[in-house]
Amino acid sequence: MNMRTQTGAPALRTPLAIVELRTIEGPNLFHPRSVATLRLDLADAHGWRSDEAPQVAEHLLLALPGVASAERDFAERLARGLTVSELVLAVALALGRSAHVEPEWGAVLETNDPQVPLLVVHCPDEAGTRAVLEAAVALVDALLDMRPVSMHEGVAGARSAVARNAPGPGLQSIIDAAAERAIPCRRIEASNGLMRLGWGRHIRWIDAAHCGGTALIATQTAADKALAARLLREARVRVPRGRVVHSADAAAQALDELTAPLVLKPVSGPHRRHAALRVTTQAEAAAAYARAALIDRRVLVEEQARGRDYRLLVVGGKVAAASERIAAQVIGNGSSTIAQLIERENEKRRANHGESASPLRAIQIDEMLTAWLAGRGVWLDSVPAAAVRVPLREAASLASGGTAIDVTSVVHPDVAAMCVRAAGVIGLDVCGVDVISPDIARDGDAVVVELNAAPSLELHCRPSAGEPRPVGKAIIEMLYRGAQPRDARIPLVAIASRAEPAGLLRGALAATGRAVGMAGSRGVWIGARQVMQGSAGARAVLADPGVEVAVVELTQPAVAREGLGYDWSDVAIVDMPDKHAAGEDAPLAALVAARVRRGGTVVLNLEGAGAVRPQPPAAGVRLLCCSPGADSVPMREHLDAGGQAILIRDGWIVRAAGHEAVERLIALDALPAACTHGDAALRTTLTAVAALHAMSVDVKTLRSALSAAPTTA
Repeated sequence: MNMRTQTGAPALRTPLAIVELRTIEGPNLFHPRSVATLRLDLADAHGWRSDEAPQVAEHLLLALPGVASAERDFAERLARGLTVSELVLAVALALGRSAHVEPEWGAVLETNDPQVPLLVVHCPDEAGTRAVLEAAVALVDALLDMRPVSMHEGVAGARSAVARNAPGPGLQSIIDAAAERAIPCRRIEASNGLMRLGWGRHIRWIDAAHCGGTALIATQTAADKALAARLLREARVRVPRGRVVHSADAAAQALDELTAPLVLKPVSGPHRRHAALRVTTQAEAAAAYARAALIDRRVLVEEQARGRDYRLLVVGGKVAAASERIAAQVIGNGSSTIAQLIERENEKRRANHGESASPLRAIQIDEMLTAWLAGRGVWLDSVPAAAVRVPLREAASLASGGTAIDVTSVVHPDVAAMCVRAAGVIGLDVCGVDVISPDIARDGDAVVVELNAAPSLELHCRPSAGEPRPVGKAIIEMLYRGAQPRDARIPLVAIASRAEPAGLLRGALAATGRAVGMAGSRGVWIGARQVMQGSAGARAVLADPGVEVAVVELTQPAVAREGLGYDWSDVAIVDMPDKHAAGEDAPLAALVAARVRRGGTVVLNLEGAGAVRPQPPAAGVRLLCCSPGADSVPMREHLDAGGQAILIRDGWIVRAAGHEAVERLIALDALPAACTHGDAALRTTLTAVAALHAMSVDVKTLRSALSAAPTTA
């Protein structure tokens, strides 16, 4: 189909349109990791092929060389013939690589409407992947009309989307530490630091470095600098002498009571931007008060401690890291002005941003910088002599271009103990303690000048110099103190089987005294109460802090829309498909079985399996087959190979290894009649027994629980 008139001019056509663009988080029917799905209305371009429009193909290769360079044989494929949807996919993957989104995989799938194909793309970054797909559709739409196109805007937009939503270094260190311990970690909003860790009763919340268990009173106390200082003073933690003033006159009078130089800062709010240091005159005090009062009319006046500026990070009663903070500075060369030196330093920092493990922020020229220089008798157009260091601010701040040097290994034990006490006095589990000391390696005259709730982690995990510290690991270890790597999870049984044992399992597990969460096509149950009707997935119960064990029924349509909703289960209950009639649920069963953790169990219902031989699961995963008898070909082959099974023999449900019954689990006549009446009921009961056995429920408890369990949801 060639959408051009006989004169070669573009014909009027309906533009390509995005019908739906959504992301599926985690394992799904398309890919083991998150994907983005795009339903694309081809409109008039349905049936278009690149081999029938060589001028468009030539235009693409000239205008978008990055697409051809991303795939070695792209030009050949283009000549052989690509559809519009395949072209959109190729452009999207090329844009993603150029924008550092790095999608690893993509496919075009047919739908019931040939005019609206489905594009599925691996989605390592939601915002970036959405941006490249939207840009790819716009670029291909322009190509079809022979309009000028460029990848630059699409790449820039995707990079910007990634940068806006990427976790900062501190948050990333927590994410990495959680992943190292296999702790489920979910960002609630990409635009901020709020995350949920763990499942069910093991859920922990964190927002950047502010933990969900941190007392609100402690956070509010740290925010009130005067109150925090008073409490520290009462606890005999060394802090500067000071007082709170409410007017410029009172600030000036403080010089008569305190020893200059003084520091003036607002009692609350972002004090570093509005703090004044080295105040020695009444005029300076009045001016400093006016600036601080823009944030809070209550202004804290303190004697300025002498020494170097340090930040110690206390996590869970231990010093996890320490950095010396150095204010922004430039070094003269004898010919350049201070302004020129700042610009050159910023250019150097921008050039190294992508290569450095600890990129430095640009030095900001603002009123505070110029005032600081003026106070030293220099200006932006001053020319410092060669090798002369010119400090640009009094206060060290990474945000304004300062640097941080790791000093964790040299902190004096008494200084560390003082900081731990300081955090404990006001009840902060994660606390940034600001210390002024002539030398942090000696106890000497170190004083605590401030406590910070939710402190920045960047200066510790990405210092300008020195060893990066695993601060994220320290926070995770505090949140899950004493726990084993998998203790952030709750047992999870995933079901994709016509046996439908969820209701019986829920009742049996509840009879063991555990709080069970169950979700499926009929609703959500938390404990004994149904809290929702209608279809729901795994996240509905895994996100509930009252749940101790989860049972989740999965359906093909729900998983196609939302994914599995979890990464790994402990037990999966699936049906063995007949190779001659696999059915539409076969991909779901395969996915559910593939997502069983190492050490977990696949419970395989063999009823109706025909002559298909059971396939072994992944390494480290146990296979437990279920069938009323051992006569079917699949069961015989499984037992011949020494496999384990749950069977009925001599009126008992037994566990067999090979052809030997090694353990009687429960007598059929000990079960409620509803559990044994008919083939469907037996199938349900057998799979439930298998799942309970796989979850290490002992025989006595299993018998008691099944005898007392309700047989329906």
